[in-house]
Amino acid sequence: MTLKLKTKIKPYLIPFIYFSVIFSIGAILNIISKIYLEKPFPELIFKSFTLISFLILILLYKNQKWKIFKLRKISKKQLLIILFLFSLFFISNYISSVFSNQENYVGYIKENFNSFVLIITIASIGEEIIYRGFLQNYVNQFFNDFRVISRGNIFASTLFWITHLGFFTIMEPLFAAMSLFLVAVSSLTLGYLKDKSNGIILPIIVHLICNYIHTFIKISLG
Repeated sequence: MTLKLKTKIKPYLIPFIYFSVIFSIGAILNIISKIYLEKPFPELIFKSFTLISFLILILLYKNQKWKIFKLRKISKKQLLIILFLFSLFFISNYISSVFSNQENYVGYIKENFNSFVLIITIASIGEEIIYRGFLQNYVNQFFNDFRVISRGNIFASTLFWITHLGFFTIMEPLFAAMSLFLVAVSSLTLGYLKDKSNGIILPIIVHLICNYIHTFIKISLG
């Protein structure tokens, strides 16, 4: 492997290894816990383990550029982008709720509302810590990146999108594809907000509201 190729790979290799190892261990814990525990505990264990693991990594790697738990004033442009994302979430979830068969999913949400809200809350916070807080930050520290969509954002969003490919196992193909498109747009948008605000508090808030919109529409129209 040439030195030039090593230099190009270096920013992505270490975070990808961390990601693969932590998610693999989390998946094993999830499988084992399903033997002994009922829903929603296996999923809570998986999401809590990955969240805490990446939070520890952030603390280990932190430097002046990694002060991510802060919130800057939101610009008008950022506000418009956020409102656009909320609208996209509302429309997409409305269409899927009206035109696809989601009785089992909606039934599960209604029967386990409190635990479901807890899971999506932990997931929203955890995913921002993982993808924007660590992965995107780690890659971007190697570049003086003034692109609208940074290299770290593209890397983190790609991994985020891949983890949602399971939609095809629980949805009709058309709606799975539509949901994956929404995942890609929302992840790149959250990454953009992270780069502009230099923190993950704003992406966490936006992510939470998007997931609450999803839940509200499902139980309202289901």
